[in-house]
Amino acid sequence: MKQPARSHFPAYAGLGIILSSLVFLAGDRDTDLPPSRTLTAGHAHREGSHADPQSEHRMAIYHYNEGNQAFRKGDYAEAERQYRMALHHDPDLAPAQVNLSTLYLKTRRFTQAEDLLARLRRGAPTLPETHYNLACYYALTGKPEEGFKALKEAVRLGYRNPQEARTDPDLEAVRRLPEFEAWVQSLEPDSGSG
Repeated sequence: MKQPARSHFPAYAGLGIILSSLVFLAGDRDTDLPPSRTLTAGHAHREGSHADPQSEHRMAIYHYNEGNQAFRKGDYAEAERQYRMALHHDPDLAPAQVNLSTLYLKTRRFTQAEDLLARLRRGAPTLPETHYNLACYYALTGKPEEGFKALKEAVRLGYRNPQEARTDPDLEAVRRLPEFEAWVQSLEPDSGSG
């Protein structure tokens, strides 16, 4: 499971589509989306008062970034509130969905994680982070074989740090599978088959 202090999602460039360097809740890079120049820290408005889609999207990015900050501080209640606000403004904001699923996994709210991951599979089926979080979900809920399949799918779709599977505590059950170590080794650059 990824931590928002490290990200597999790229930074937003303006209001364009994400995905320039997928590194969402995992590495040591800052993953916040760049705020709009028109956003203020106060954010004093009535929710839902943004009339145009661009304003809604900017507010979604604002709340997503605030959620990441709260998550990094360990304030999961505030992070959840902010991610939910981001999704209120832009229900299809995949980075907020992935981070919220990460929060649910971190806080062991598996039913909510499963529901959100199912939504992500429908809405963002080619997003590697969706499948990585699915791998964590399956491993944590006693289905390591399904978790291994989801992990392999994440890598097939371009997950940038498959070696992380060797240390992610959520994937412990997957690591116990006999085929896991050979698979991870096959991904190493000097193995010739990665």
